Amino acid sequence: MSKNIRLTFFVIPTGAFFGYQSQINGIYINNDKLVSTLQTEIRDQYFTEEFKNAIFTLHAIDYKNKTCKKMKLDDKIGDYFNDHPDSRFINILVKSTLGES
Repeated sequence: MSKNIRLTFFVIPTGAFFGYQSQINGIYINNDKLVSTLQTEIRDQYFTEEFKNAIFTLHAIDYKNKTCKKMKLDDKIGDYFNDHPDSRFINILVKSTLGES
């Protein structure tokens, strides 16, 4: 079932994000949307011009199972999060791909 959920994310200030003033942010998005839409929303709503062109990946954190999984752009957000993600924790890490091989 389609539902708006709140996800918290943190941008790791390395690579293309070196110098980014990182803090925990929250975003509301429909869990039926694609991960690529979430990536675009984060870029458009939270990055200044200096970081708009950064290439990055999103990693879903599952505290219950103690895992961090790279999110695929063509997957739905709901594939990674239930209808009530725990906003007490960071749900997503945003990582620069600069320097990755």
